[in-house]
Amino acid sequence: MRAPRGVAPAGRIALRFWESLAVVLVREMTADDVVGAEAVHRRAFAAQTGDPSFGEGSDVIRTRHASGNVAGFVAEDAGALVGSLLLTRWGTFGVLGPLSVDPSAQGRGVARLLLDRGIAELDSWELAASGLYTFADSPKHRHLYEGYGFVDRGPSHLWRRTPSLAGEYDVLPPDDLQARASYLWTLRQLTSSQLPGWDLTIEATSMLEQGLGSVVLPPRYRGLGFALCHVGAGSEAGPDACYVKAAVVHRHQSDVLLRALLEAVEAFAVDHGWARLEAGAPASRTTASRALLDSGWTPTGTGLAMTRPGDGGALGPDAGVLDDWR
Repeated sequence: MRAPRGVAPAGRIALRFWESLAVVLVREMTADDVVGAEAVHRRAFAAQTGDPSFGEGSDVIRTRHASGNVAGFVAEDAGALVGSLLLTRWGTFGVLGPLSVDPSAQGRGVARLLLDRGIAELDSWELAASGLYTFADSPKHRHLYEGYGFVDRGPSHLWRRTPSLAGEYDVLPPDDLQARASYLWTLRQLTSSQLPGWDLTIEATSMLEQGLGSVVLPPRYRGLGFALCHVGAGSEAGPDACYVKAAVVHRHQSDVLLRALLEAVEAFAVDHGWARLEAGAPASRTTASRALLDSGWTPTGTGLAMTRPGDGGALGPDAGVLDDWR
């Protein structure tokens, strides 16, 4: 029986699908891929968000690829780079993404090829928990990740504030290696108290060594809180911004400590002339959300937080933690 005119037989559709995958190669990202991968990342997210200026002045792929706690993969079609995936390891916690596919190559299964490789890598790390951030209004993206065992854990908010309040703050001495080692040991104790084995020390070290920003400390509570702040063009923050990529305080009185840390971050931003503050965290962190609201921050966007089954106990609602999974 012939197929209706204009409708390809199912076998031919399947053949075309597999032929389209056959020419796509997924391999580890190298330094030579970084510029092309950054361009694909910006095109993909500009198309998804409708913002043609997405990512201008910021640098996600290069800065993460240069960090010792990040694995990266790229997809090639006949030698042309058409997709990328980054995985970040914070000790026993892993972050999947960003996943980027060039608009010209979407609908061909490139995302699944990258995820096949990425999930295998993630599993090899033997993590206690892993998570990702995706678009809240895109069933396509949610279903894609559900196919790899991730489940919806609720909204994840992006927060912003225009810094205006001067005050006191400390920063981790960037050139004093002995002092840095001592403070980072304390940072490891703080993160491990929130989630056993959770560790941001490689993240902090890479940020400092690449000159991307500062580790900001609350002066009244030294050793009880840290914020990893990217600043300015060439970092993940972008021009004129101070971006809190991660922040953690001691579990005891975490609400008080987090407010003090946010005050220190704002004072740091005012002192250096940054025009805006940005941060992110899953909405399930009620202590963090209250501290941000009480400190004058405003939620400016909402995505979806997803984790895999068994990961739900990673960080509870009382955790004094900001950690953007984008």
